[in-house]
Amino acid sequence: MPPPADSMSGRTGLMGSTPMMDLEGLNIEELRRGLDELDRPRRELNEDRARRRAAKEANVSDDEEEMTNVVATYKKVIDALEKLDAQVRDGGNGGGSGGGGGGGSGGGGPGHAGGSGGDGPRHAGGPSYTTPTDPQGAPPQSTSRPALPSHLKSNPFNNEAVKNNTFNTTDGSIPPHLHTLAFNNISPPLTLFTPTFLARLRRAQNLKFQSIGHGENAKAKVLNWEEMGVMDERLMARDDWQAAYNTFIRFIGELADPGHGDAITKGWALHLDRMISDPDFADQFAAFKDFDIDLRAQFFQRHFVIDPDHPKWESALNNAKIRMARVPAPAHAPATSPSSPISDLRSPRPYQSSPSRRVHPYQQSFRPSGDVLCLRCGSAGHRANSCQATRPSMPGRQFFVEHNQGRLVAKDGRHVCVHFNLRGCTENPNTTGHGAHICSLCGAHHAASGCTRN
Repeated sequence: MPPPADSMSGRTGLMGSTPMMDLEGLNIEELRRGLDELDRPRRELNEDRARRRAAKEANVSDDEEEMTNVVATYKKVIDALEKLDAQVRDGGNGGGSGGGGGGGSGGGGPGHAGGSGGDGPRHAGGPSYTTPTDPQGAPPQSTSRPALPSHLKSNPFNNEAVKNNTFNTTDGSIPPHLHTLAFNNISPPLTLFTPTFLARLRRAQNLKFQSIGHGENAKAKVLNWEEMGVMDERLMARDDWQAAYNTFIRFIGELADPGHGDAITKGWALHLDRMISDPDFADQFAAFKDFDIDLRAQFFQRHFVIDPDHPKWESALNNAKIRMARVPAPAHAPATSPSSPISDLRSPRPYQSSPSRRVHPYQQSFRPSGDVLCLRCGSAGHRANSCQATRPSMPGRQFFVEHNQGRLVAKDGRHVCVHFNLRGCTENPNTTGHGAHICSLCGAHHAASGCTRN
């Protein structure tokens, strides 16, 4: 007796002899991507709420539930279709108490007419499916495929997508993460262009990201190099700095459309050449780095062609030299009398400990010599271990260090030398356990007692 009209038996190849639909023409992944795209705004809003809650922001609304009557229902349908498709492609498994032979109530394998007998051979009661075999003898491919992420228009692992790609024995490419920083008006520090860090980016090793931007770029994900423990570029050695700078200039040349950025790239190359050709470059390397950091920050905000012959270029460099000259010399620096030539500052001399010739840091600072300087907030009258300030002395700045168990600890976890910031330090900062010789107020390569930024 034929099955009733509302029975599933007879509708599909799994339970009867008449297929309900053509599964070969069903693009399940396309359906899944379409539903993911519909549901993406809700997921992004919920992710943003989660970040705001993690930042302890008040008045964050509850997450939006999935549209149960639409998206959730269709997801279940897609999952069921995918399982059905996989079973059909695999040939199915025998079911019920019967197989082969004559008619009866038991269900056979896919394409069987059903029967109550034993495990008889399959016969042509419906469509049959066989495992595909490659002519070259390759193993059959899996029928369960991973879902393609919604941001991809096509599968990058298909033959057509990779046929023009080749393996490079030496990878000199600049990873796109750095381009993303530039296009979001963020100046990438030169430490990101060192061979070690570039290799880390190419291999995607322990990368950290953060969301920034406004308007159309509000969801941009950019590298969070501070969370990745990248060294402050002010501490870079001269050889490493110059090598990274050559890569940086190549990076600048990649930002513009082909043939439209030559003037910008040439300006940066002239800028580097003018700096390293300056007679004071080696002796005042810290000042040149400070000048260059400020110039690059302006460039990525306003975009312009650099001209080292312009009076503003020379003026900005001189300002950086003056700023760094205000930094108190360490205790081992050569002392000079008012009549000594300026060249004596560049030739080491034995330190003379006469009190009358020693340069005292506070006397060169903009602060009165009798005040106690807080190396955390920059205010006078208290020390870092008792600082209760909620903001630095200079408006708009942020705290660079915190006092922790008798030490000054920077945001990146480095220990900062107290003696260097107050009186100058004769110890080698590279010695194990010794604090970094950087400003505790702003992180620059000068002491806090002479800092004008905070």
